[in-house]
Amino acid sequence: MEQVFYIDLSNVTAKSELHDTLAKELPLPEHYGHNLDAFYDVLTETTETWNIIIYNTSVMEKENPDYLNRLKKLASRAQKESNNLKIRFYP
Repeated sequence: MEQVFYIDLSNVTAKSELHDTLAKELPLPEHYGHNLDAFYDVLTETTETWNIIIYNTSVMEKENPDYLNRLKKLASRAQKESNNLKIRFYP
């Protein structure tokens, strides 16, 4: 069964805040490394079907556009590798 997760980034500007939010909203393992490599590993290793909707990205787009773009590219790669993963971004 598909699990849907809504991740609000309206108050997120820094890398650490992003990873804290991901850890809070997603069922990530306790040993989650709070970085993009660790997030990619979790996304591609999960056997559950996840539909992740990341919204209110405009603040992070303004404050930390490079990291947000890296997250989007990572999400695209992870979706290509995993059939049970869907990730969408909304401003």
